[in-house]
Order: sequence, then C-alpha cells, then structure tokens
Amino acid sequence: MIGELSTVDAFHPPTNSSMMPLYNEWHYFNIIDEEQNLSIICTFKLNGAFNSSAVLLGYDTGNENSNASFGTYPISIAEYSSQTPNVTIANSTVRLTPEGYSVHVESDDGSTVFDALFKPEVEPSSEFNASGFSPVPGK
Repeated sequence: MIGELSTVDAFHPPTNSSMMPLYNEWHYFNIIDEEQNLSIICTFKLNGAFNSSAVLLGYDTGNENSNASFGTYPISIAEYSSQTPNVTIANSTVRLTPEGYSVHVESDDGSTVFDALFKPEVEPSSEFNASGFSPVPGK
C-alpha cells in the first residue's frame, strides 16, 4: 500500500506555468478521539492562485482548551514535487515512510510542536486531477 500511496499522494503541480493560478493541493491529517475528547487537524496547503503555501495545526482537548497555529509563506519556499508526497513548508514536514506518514508541524515561534505517525488503514481512493479544466464563463 505504501508504494501506491507514493504515486497517488504525490503532488501534481502544473507543467505549464499558465495553469499555476488553478493549482490548489494539500495534505490533510486529523485525529478524533471521542473517548479522550481530543481532536487535532493538520493541513499542508499549496495554492498557486495566491502564490502561497500554508501550514495549519489546530487542536481541541475539551474543557475549553483549544488552540491553533497557522503560518503562510510564499509557495517558492515549499519543497514538493510530482514524484513524491513529501513536502516541507518552513519548519514543518510530511514524509511518507515504510510505516506511514510522518508528520512534523512546528509553529514559527517554536512554541507549538506536533509529531505523529499516521498509518494507512484503508486502500487509497482513486486520484482526481482537474487539469485541462476550463471554467464556464458567467457561472
């Protein structure tokens, strides 16, 4: 399954720079543990329209204890390719390992750090690629 994830979850940046404004891709990881009243979301996002990349880490531990860390950066500092699902944005990384996705998120000031290994439990879903998409004028 890891080999298939390497292909399916690799990034799909446009090969034609004129298509970059339509580029929008991300990795999204979440944890929901109802027994411990814990939820965590983590997103790594690449956005060609705004020439930006972003890292979001949000968590809620119940009892009004929640927090979020959000950093935006120029897309040019993000390290990603069409060959791998690995991505680095600022001090945060996603790496596909033989065990699963190793996710490290670090806020700009270093006050919030999240490290986790997400192990795939189901087969990857089919790939959807909207390249060649032309919006309908007036809609």
